[in-house]
Amino acid sequence: MGLEEIKARLEKQLEMLNSNKESFTGEINGIEESTAGEVFGEKAKNPNREVIQLSIRVKETSDEFVETFTLPAGIGTWRNKKFKLAQFVNKYGKLPEPGMIVTVVLNDEGFYRVSV
Repeated sequence: MGLEEIKARLEKQLEMLNSNKESFTGEINGIEESTAGEVFGEKAKNPNREVIQLSIRVKETSDEFVETFTLPAGIGTWRNKKFKLAQFVNKYGKLPEPGMIVTVVLNDEGFYRVSV
């Protein structure tokens, strides 16, 4: 990527940031299986827990980020209100899949997150 492309991307990001826009459009580009230990290293509470990682591109800025979802340990997990994958299914009506359009927000730390 050349200097001009980088500058254009950064200017687009600043434009979006200054617009006070609260949400963006994201597209799931890919889904990878992994474990919590592989993703979070020593910080993982349960290193063998299965996770999926969604690669998402923000359409307005062309930024890309990865969102991680823990897979359910059992049927009861789906009833846990903090379970992000259940929140995703409730909002979007199905499990994540490549090509799916999702709503993306910036959290208080400035990181993109899928809106659930």
